[in-house]
Amino acid sequence: MVIVEPPRDGDPIYFCHKSLVVPVPGGRQNVLLADGALYVRDKMSTRVATGAEAAELFAERGRDASLPADPDLSVVGKAICIADRHDVLNTWVQSSVEAYRTKVEAARAARQAKEAERQTSLLPGGVFGESLAESIRLASAKIVTTASSGSAEDRISHWVKSTRTDWPNSIRHLLEVFAVPVQFTIINPTDSFLSNPQMRIVIDHCDAVNSVAIGYNTCNKILPPVEPESHGLPIAMAPEIDLLTIRPVRAVQELSWEKVGTGVVVTLHPEALRSNTPWSPFRNDLILYIQDPLVTELQARWTFTAEGIHGQLAGETTVQVDQQTNTRALVCDCLSGQR
Repeated sequence: MVIVEPPRDGDPIYFCHKSLVVPVPGGRQNVLLADGALYVRDKMSTRVATGAEAAELFAERGRDASLPADPDLSVVGKAICIADRHDVLNTWVQSSVEAYRTKVEAARAARQAKEAERQTSLLPGGVFGESLAESIRLASAKIVTTASSGSAEDRISHWVKSTRTDWPNSIRHLLEVFAVPVQFTIINPTDSFLSNPQMRIVIDHCDAVNSVAIGYNTCNKILPPVEPESHGLPIAMAPEIDLLTIRPVRAVQELSWEKVGTGVVVTLHPEALRSNTPWSPFRNDLILYIQDPLVTELQARWTFTAEGIHGQLAGETTVQVDQQTNTRALVCDCLSGQR
């Protein structure tokens, strides 16, 4: 007789590790226990499990088991503060208008001198001729001044109005082209292979845009001058191409985000996480920005799920705010054509 304790819920599946053979009359042997067999309790008797019963036991244990996982999220890079955007707008408008008026005045003076010279070259000499030349010179100057000043002020008025109206879009484009994206990295320090993982990150009190490549004439499109400059090459010869779009397309969108309330929700979706192998999205192109000058760091809360893990794991991290890069710095980069 073999006596064992009955199994309890949650106990691992146990295979028999030793055979027990009892001889019976007639020279035969009765195998009471078989090495490697799986036994189940059926009412008052113990017997070898059927194939269906064994499969159900393994499936049940598989549902109950959870893979080891302890993901860690790191964020490299900083959020941009654009609290100075209104001051920068006023400075940009004032300096642009002053520069344009100086340019117009210089052009007007040059045209006035050229016109007066042309008129006087057609007049006779002598005292009468000199007096008439002076009169024509003054009349020409008055006509040129009136015409140029009127059209210039109309252009300035239209430009100031459109620049102030489009300023929010200009700020967004400045961020898209000249700000540095943040980089998310996940690492699984446990000895496990995690399939279909997903990390959802909630970052409060911020906004976001996606980074784009600088293209043809981008700076003049973001910050158009009062008087657009003429370019030698036609646009057809210098198309605006986002170089990021020619990269290989991934089957799974590894990084996505959406605006939720006062913050941003970022979703990271790797195909898999290997043990102790850092993972980052193929395209780290998310730019975070804030408008409150008193905020120095952002709180980020994340949840993590994967196949083979029961429930979800959670954690927190922070995103620092760049104290050096602001709207003024982005405008300077744009005007200098840098990235």
